Amino acid sequence: MIQESKEPVNLFDSHKQLKDIIDTNHPLVQLADSIDWESIEKELSKAYPSTTGHPNKPIRLMVGLHYLRYMFDLSDESIVWAYIENPYYQYFCGETVFQYAFPIDRSSMSRFRERLKKKKLYKLLQETIKSGFKTKVLKAKSIECAVIDTTVQEKNIAYPTDAKLYYKGILLLGKLAKK
Repeated sequence: MIQESKEPVNLFDSHKQLKDIIDTNHPLVQLADSIDWESIEKELSKAYPSTTGHPNKPIRLMVGLHYLRYMFDLSDESIVWAYIENPYYQYFCGETVFQYAFPIDRSSMSRFRERLKKKKLYKLLQETIKSGFKTKVLKAKSIECAVIDTTVQEKNIAYPTDAKLYYKGILLLGKLAKK
């Protein structure tokens, strides 16, 4: 439910806080407020040190963009474009005033993922689950049993066009030729 404001909102006022121009009941605002960002930043800062002397982008920005990317099934490039167009995305990523410039280059997304190891990604999963409990979207009964669909997992199937089968054929024909 969108709240109606009595005075018009000027989106171009650079001093206006994002909280003043967005609906605080929006699901992304509620989700952002339910996540323990300090805990995530503390945990991931160890895996995300600056090695070039140039300061890193904020961890909340990088994690927030990744959450949004997977939540809305967007590419790295699409999420960076969507970020500058959507004040809710910006709020979710920790901004306080509306931004008009790209926060990062799209290649920073893949570099960030490479720098985080699986152990650090578990922290993000833990925070997602905690947030689900806080917002009462998730119930303890829901996570008692996990159903894993392996139909999308790659199988070790050798098709007739596979190079291994060609090689086997060459060896077999070589043996027949020797006879």
